[in-house]
Amino acid sequence: MTIGDAGKINLSDARKLAKARAGDVAKGIDPLAERRAAVKQREAEREAERRKVETTLKAIAERYLVNQCGLVRDTSGKAIFDAGRSKIRSGNERIKFFERHVFNSKLAQRQIDEIERSGRSEIAALLDGIQKNRGPQAAHKALAFLSALFSWYAARTNNFRSPIVRGMGRVKPKERAGTRVLGDQEIRDVWTVTGEAFDTGITGIPPCFARLVRTLLLTAVRRDEAAQASWPEIDYLRRDDFEGEVLTIPATRMKGKVDHGAIDARSTQHCRPATNRPEKSAVRVLDNRGREVV
Repeated sequence: MTIGDAGKINLSDARKLAKARAGDVAKGIDPLAERRAAVKQREAEREAERRKVETTLKAIAERYLVNQCGLVRDTSGKAIFDAGRSKIRSGNERIKFFERHVFNSKLAQRQIDEIERSGRSEIAALLDGIQKNRGPQAAHKALAFLSALFSWYAARTNNFRSPIVRGMGRVKPKERAGTRVLGDQEIRDVWTVTGEAFDTGITGIPPCFARLVRTLLLTAVRRDEAAQASWPEIDYLRRDDFEGEVLTIPATRMKGKVDHGAIDARSTQHCRPATNRPEKSAVRVLDNRGREVV
């Protein structure tokens, strides 16, 4: 065995070290075993540090966003949403929330088990800040995103329990329910104004928005479900007494996860420019830049 670096110790010190090692051997102490134990100890400490980095809230949230929400990062580390990889309809919104509110907070560097034991007050403080700046609805949605993250992690580990408990919500269920209903005359007014917007143009109302509003009135589907309608979703259908083109919104975009035949595609003449189907079938029926679909 070696007792040191010959280039760093002199002969006198080397003799002292050798004598000490000989004394240890005489006492039944194995210097090599001690050295091996020291090496294992250092490796264990490095492994503990590595695990500590991997079990911060930020590290776990990063894995969650990659696995569930379609997060990818470019060479500079900037977050990019990949819809093809997202398993959640609100994946992009969740990525933006964690990037904006969580990753830059002190909470991001806390160990996940510490948050389980004593992080509820910090979560509440984070929600208080969001509620102050963006309102209770935004804070309530933030709570839902954090709860989903903790539930995802709890399903993949043995001893973790979510720190989110009843009573942390910022909006009561009755307050979230919509109560405003448009009257018949209001619907007629909206229809007239949106028609003028994409026929002759109205300042402040982009043609794309006017067409989308009309489509929502005709289909009664959610905003994104209609806005992302593409030409391949319009098919010719013959059933019972009906024959014609139907816009079918696929289950992947519907909240209920069931295909939804929205409207007779002939009705979309009220929602989009009267043009022929484009050669590029991926083009959206309701162009999101306010231009005519060509």
